[in-house]
Amino acid sequence: MRDADKRQPVRHSQSACDNESGVKTCSLWRFRIADVERETDALAVEEPLQIFVQGKPFTITLRSPGQDVALAAGLLFTEGIVDRREDLAGIRQCREIDGNEVFAELSERRLEAVEPRLRQGLRVSRTSCGLCGRELVESAFVQTPPIDKPGRVSGELLQRCREQMEQAQTLFSQTGNTHAAALFASDGELIAIGEDVGRHNAMDKAIGAAFLAGSLSRVFLGFASSRASFEMVQKAARARVAVMGFTSGATSLAVDLAARTGMTLAAFVRPTRFAVYSCPERFAGEPLPADATPESEEDRRSCEMTTRNPKEG
Repeated sequence: MRDADKRQPVRHSQSACDNESGVKTCSLWRFRIADVERETDALAVEEPLQIFVQGKPFTITLRSPGQDVALAAGLLFTEGIVDRREDLAGIRQCREIDGNEVFAELSERRLEAVEPRLRQGLRVSRTSCGLCGRELVESAFVQTPPIDKPGRVSGELLQRCREQMEQAQTLFSQTGNTHAAALFASDGELIAIGEDVGRHNAMDKAIGAAFLAGSLSRVFLGFASSRASFEMVQKAARARVAVMGFTSGATSLAVDLAARTGMTLAAFVRPTRFAVYSCPERFAGEPLPADATPESEEDRRSCEMTTRNPKEG
């Protein structure tokens, strides 16, 4: 192939996406060491979703189409607009045009309690940042009661939950570029899962699905295919997740919030090991003090736990 041909940009097809699956196809050139091939590929769709409360715009978020009602319900719950299922008088998706609008109606009692919040106007949320549009970081601290759920888990259970989530990632298996968040009961039963190009949206979808099904009270453990950022821990704490696992590392604010709310935060979860940053006493059989919260690299290494990988025998 001539050099001039190699410098041509990738041209995407104009094929329409499946609004339910969140996937569209495109054409591309696949470059390898020896040759170049023309192929088609699957892309994760990213489109705006506008959420209305009482008929008025509340927020716009960029998301992967699918589970939109659960996403809206989860966002309203994690933002503190609703606390219980009965706070929602109704919620529906408008499909007359493109399906990118969800309308929520609050009960009269709940509307009186949160009307000042609704007057703040439209906020915009992007898939890369869960705090976009907020004037102060402090406003993200939604008041959450301490997570005092009894129960303990094993490292093996955490790994099984990670594997369950990965096996259920249908969007990721097609596109390779979406996040997932899943919620489990204390015995490892999968309660809800969400997938999205945005990690915050994936968490809201999972929480919203459990919220709408009346299953949030059964949630004990959660897992997300992302870093443990402040807003991800905040959403999990709002849903009273006792043990939260992440594939990547944790930020300082995330660790602080997890410790403050009594959440067991596990990060860098790999097939045979993970690191615990707060409340390690929930892991059964692990010789760690109940007040161990790693604050340095040395402390972090001391809280790393090794679990046996069944595949390794």
